[in-house]
Amino acid sequence: MNIPKSLLKLAEKFPVPLYVVGGAVRDFLLGYPQEDFDIASSLSPAEVIDFVSRLLPEYKIDPTSKKLGTLKIEFEGDSFEYTCFRKDSYGSDGRHLPSEVEFVDSVELDSFRRDFTVNAIYYDIKGEEFIDYTGGVEDLKNKTLRAVREPDLVLNEDALRILRMVRLAAAFDFKIEKNTLDSAKKNVDNLKNIAPERIRDEFDKIILADTIVGISQAHVKGVRMLTEIGAMKYIIPELLLGIGMAQRPDFHKYDVYNHILAVFEASPPEIRLAALLHDIAKPIQMQKNGNMYEHDKVGGEIAVKVMSTLRYSTKEISFVKKLVQNHMYDLNLAAKDSTIKKFIRKNEDIIPCLIELKIADRKGGGILQTESESAKRLKTIYEEMKKSGVPFNTKDLKVNGEDLIKLGIPPQHRSKALEALLDRGSYDYSVHSRDEALNFLKTFRDNL
Repeated sequence: MNIPKSLLKLAEKFPVPLYVVGGAVRDFLLGYPQEDFDIASSLSPAEVIDFVSRLLPEYKIDPTSKKLGTLKIEFEGDSFEYTCFRKDSYGSDGRHLPSEVEFVDSVELDSFRRDFTVNAIYYDIKGEEFIDYTGGVEDLKNKTLRAVREPDLVLNEDALRILRMVRLAAAFDFKIEKNTLDSAKKNVDNLKNIAPERIRDEFDKIILADTIVGISQAHVKGVRMLTEIGAMKYIIPELLLGIGMAQRPDFHKYDVYNHILAVFEASPPEIRLAALLHDIAKPIQMQKNGNMYEHDKVGGEIAVKVMSTLRYSTKEISFVKKLVQNHMYDLNLAAKDSTIKKFIRKNEDIIPCLIELKIADRKGGGILQTESESAKRLKTIYEEMKKSGVPFNTKDLKVNGEDLIKLGIPPQHRSKALEALLDRGSYDYSVHSRDEALNFLKTFRDNL
């Protein structure tokens, strides 16, 4: 393996064999670059802290969980998570953290507390050999994902392992061993006990699965698998309502669900979540009104609900909501150029991504082979505005707060004055100069 020098030095000084385990070993054996190095040995956290502080004082060491026996070891920009060999006992709710932990001195016992065989291969750094008690090396050769023990036991210990199974299967193009897959389907309802933010973190990795090692379509495979095993109802349950719901055949080849996945497939990483949510309200509107009108506006509110449940940040929620609510903007090309310019100025933070979403939406229809004229028009006008130096925010203006004071514009109207100037400047380029901007503000003042 390609072991960092700082880790080699640590292993050389270590009084017992020190192992790399988990993703770094798996990725090396698959021929992919290694990033995060998780390490383990039979030494207790206290023994490691004592040893490092005496013999390698230049290494920084911080306990991260006393109960689980984990430490963070850092040196010269390298960071490693250390875990003492242990046996875990879990409660019956599949909530992740073991209820009891017993530190052991056996790498074999430690390997059988892990999730999947491909993640339970150890590399003895000093001895330069791989240790495999669960058959992980053979499973890697066969590209098979298998639980280290009886699948029901493994997946019930921490139900999030079901989502991790999906991520690994998608990202590395593994097939899932039948008993493990059957167990995931049988125990999927235990996801209800998992903290929403943990589900969100794993879901975020799944929708970017094709970027992990470059497996094409991995993100689509992952989302389809979430639906097939019954996990999607704990992530975006509204997505399931689109299964089998037909759309206008002159625009759409697929039902709502498969159209959404086609758009998702065609989307760049930064808009993947918006792609999954962009038509989320179509089934709801159809059931409520007998048509899909205003699915974009209603969809924005559903996006807020879904993302809030999964504990996304306010900034992320606002971004996706705006994309969903505006993905139909100027679809019929009826808006005036000046209207589009004002829209672009007010929504500049989403414009590049909105263009991408419109392009993906057209591709995902499966019928129309021509490019999205709406996206093309938006892009052309946006690029022309940038080239012409259109001010998109108050910092871009050639006037400032002092000018407003000198002009005698009351404090309660100053923000409105600058907003009006920005609005006008989006399509009337004459007010970009300082003199014309001041003239505009004088007129604004006189009309108060």
